Amino acid sequence: MAHQAAAVDPGVDGCDDMILNRRYKIVVSAPLPAFDTPTARAFPVEDLDSAEGLSASAPVLFARVNQTGLPCRDWEIDVLRELRHPHLMALIDSGVIEFGASGEAARAVVLEYPQGGRLIAAEGAGPMPLRVVRKRVMAPLCGVLEALHRRNIFHRAIHPDNLFARRISGAEVILGDCVSSAAGYNLPSAFEPLERASAAPLGCGSGDRAADIFSFGVTIAALLAGRIPGADSDPDALLDARMEQGSLAALCGPFRFPREIDRLLAGMLADEPDDRWNLAKVQDWLNGRYVNVAADRSLNMPKRVFSFADRKIYNPIAMAEAFNRNWGEAVTAIQSGQIEKWLATDRHRLAAAETVVALRESNVSGSNKLTNDALVCRVCMV
Repeated sequence: MAHQAAAVDPGVDGCDDMILNRRYKIVVSAPLPAFDTPTARAFPVEDLDSAEGLSASAPVLFARVNQTGLPCRDWEIDVLRELRHPHLMALIDSGVIEFGASGEAARAVVLEYPQGGRLIAAEGAGPMPLRVVRKRVMAPLCGVLEALHRRNIFHRAIHPDNLFARRISGAEVILGDCVSSAAGYNLPSAFEPLERASAAPLGCGSGDRAADIFSFGVTIAALLAGRIPGADSDPDALLDARMEQGSLAALCGPFRFPREIDRLLAGMLADEPDDRWNLAKVQDWLNGRYVNVAADRSLNMPKRVFSFADRKIYNPIAMAEAFNRNWGEAVTAIQSGQIEKWLATDRHRLAAAETVVALRESNVSGSNKLTNDALVCRVCMV
């Protein structure tokens, strides 16, 4: 359906209800704060082409209206409008409306309304048993991700708060909306794989299959623990711990899980993307097959500690993040020549050490002399 400019229909209490695509009445006068996201507000929707209208007890549809001006996922919206899966919140339509008193343009997406609300609320507080997580969450979400990935769509919003119960009974779990904001924008950094976690929210990118698997794994850990991993930690401190200890230890170390889940979490939360389990391996584990877990290569570190910016640094990934936070001090550290010596204490980092030497020398002289900012940037990339 072509996107049409919205018309305005008088609402109640001074609000204006909106008509989207000449069919969907967004009832702005009756917000649904329980279904808001950090970047979008939720409202009931009445399908004007439906004989049933808006139910007096609960809506059949609702809309999320993005008022932030952040980009939404237009290509994914076009694909998901045609996709129906029993465990994925259906995307019915979308368009641009003039929202609020200022009449600014805002993207609205019309979605299936989950009668059972958020899964966490439906289950109550506390950890979920492993058998429940396996049957009601893992198996359905594996099917959803298989359907999405087959279409080259990466969800990028897998989080306990984005799991819903389709019916009041709570028996049927559905994965919620992923298009009412930019990909990954609303994900806490703890749910981002290490290769994306240090980026700004808009810089995390559209992601890939490995990114979805990682956030899926953290979601499983959160449901089993009854708490969001890292929620009580300073984000920078948590990121540092992940880089120095590995994501599995930093995120899941405080919790005690059933032993049978250890292999699954180690596979899904591997910091090396090539070592991280793919969806087929997760499904094999669900079906009781043995799946190998690779050794954690991300902790392959030089033998000596490097002191920088009042921190003791143990591996090059943590070093890159520390440089990124302290550009001025990073220039001095690189120019001192100590970085390549530290890297060279690990035979696996000899090539990186040689590259750092070449970059440092390019910063001193030459026809293509590197600026200090370019030097830090390239060393961080190394």
